[in-house]
Amino acid sequence: MTVKMFYWCLGIIVFFIVLHMLFGAQFDIFNLDRERTPAAIFSALQFIATGYALCTLYFLSATRSQRMLWGSLGLLFVLLGLDEISELHENAAYYLVKYVPPFPFFQSGTPMWIVFLSPVILGALILLVIALRRVYADNWKAGRLLVGAVLFVLAALVLEFLGGAIVFQTLLPVFVVLEEGAELFAGAFFLFGFSLYAKEKFCAHFVKK
Repeated sequence: MTVKMFYWCLGIIVFFIVLHMLFGAQFDIFNLDRERTPAAIFSALQFIATGYALCTLYFLSATRSQRMLWGSLGLLFVLLGLDEISELHENAAYYLVKYVPPFPFFQSGTPMWIVFLSPVILGALILLVIALRRVYADNWKAGRLLVGAVLFVLAALVLEFLGGAIVFQTLLPVFVVLEEGAELFAGAFFLFGFSLYAKEKFCAHFVKK
């Protein structure tokens, strides 16, 4: 992924946000809080493409521990992309709240997926921190992009959790823009950060100096 492509991704994300703010209330196809929309598909493609970059790192790795790290993260991002399209975590939360009542301060049970999947989220964040430290030691530009991506992810999780609280319902439209925007920007930063690192490793292996 080139710098130009990265800027194109950022421009497309801003375009989706503007469409949401102008037309999201009238048309679901432009609403960032809806599924199976162009913005959701774009987000899924970013995650799957990140998985491809991580797959490249897997095959370039010299040790088993490195292959386990990049392979696990690659699988994680592909699954995130598929989840973005299939609405798996929202559906899981919908059915699980029938057995585990949502927190009393929630407007609905949808944000409960963060609670149900908290061990998975924690494990994914630990993997990302390990990868981030490795990348930052080798390529500080890619490392800074990944730091930004992780911060966007944390912001999106916090905003989605708070957005489900009854006390914040009047601010829900603002929370939706911030949370969905943070998720889209996280995808772009992950894609460019890991692609930049994978390109460096690929060139080190195969390009003659």
